[in-house]
Amino acid sequence: MLLSDWSRRVDREAAGIRTVAWVSLTTDDNDPRTFWSAILASLDACDAPGWQRPDRAGRRLGELDLLAEVVDALDALSGTLVLVLDDVHLLTAPAPLRAIAA
Repeated sequence: MLLSDWSRRVDREAAGIRTVAWVSLTTDDNDPRTFWSAILASLDACDAPGWQRPDRAGRRLGELDLLAEVVDALDALSGTLVLVLDDVHLLTAPAPLRAIAA
């Protein structure tokens, strides 16, 4: 609730934040494919200026390659994007936790 309230109240312009992407995680997101699908869907939905989804090139990326390409795509954005991972405590699998730590 605190994150939701913050998201509505923050003065995004003063904070330099252009976009907020929100992911409501579930235990299903312990599967890396489900986790990345949720992350990418959230980033697509927030319509951040300059966002280009890394996996649209018609090729399958491994976990580390996808992570690197998502980070590169986020670095290329103009302005600041905040990615909110709601209910992250539900994640227990190593792959999504590694991605978050990275």
